[in-house]
Amino acid sequence: MEPLIIFMVVYLPGVYYSLTNLSWNGIQFYSFNLNQELSRVIIHDIPGLCLIWYFLLKEPLRSELTGLKPHKKDFFQAAKVVLGLLVIGSGVSIIINSIFHFDNQGIIIPGVFSWVVIGVSCIVTGYMEESYFRVYLFKHLTLSGISRNAAVIASCVLFCICHVYQGPVGLVTAGFAGLFLSYMYIKSGSIHGIALGHGMYNLISYIIAQRFGLS
Repeated sequence: MEPLIIFMVVYLPGVYYSLTNLSWNGIQFYSFNLNQELSRVIIHDIPGLCLIWYFLLKEPLRSELTGLKPHKKDFFQAAKVVLGLLVIGSGVSIIINSIFHFDNQGIIIPGVFSWVVIGVSCIVTGYMEESYFRVYLFKHLTLSGISRNAAVIASCVLFCICHVYQGPVGLVTAGFAGLFLSYMYIKSGSIHGIALGHGMYNLISYIIAQRFGLS
């Protein structure tokens, strides 16, 4: 029940909002609002990350964790994660858009401070999502007797649900990305490489979306 309660507190409100505003016409980038983004980071993302780590550092999960301290190799791991996610994201986007011909919309992000807020938001989101889906949920499920493969699939399904607002491209991308990130975490045992890579990928996605908005 504990993983479900955390999911309901941290992610379910966003999932509910996404489902009530769902559009399957392609990737939808909405107008950027600095105050809303800053409020979301302060009121939701940072407290959500703290809540996840509170449960993550409790026994018996704490004894199962490795790689809690960042090392130089985590930055090389992050670079691999970024490259892998870019290949997955661009590949899925090209294939699905070539079949269904979705129209992608861009976003205009004004000012340097807006990009600073987005950068912080991307890193915090990367840590929040990877801490829950790839570390906490995976460890919790395997300790309860579920096989490693089943735990990976369960975390990927919930991860996909949280990205339903991104439409079919984002949904399929999240599925493959979840499998890739799970593999990278199991291989390295460190949260920092996948979290930093995830955050950097999100930032690059914003930059690409900005290019669409300016075109």
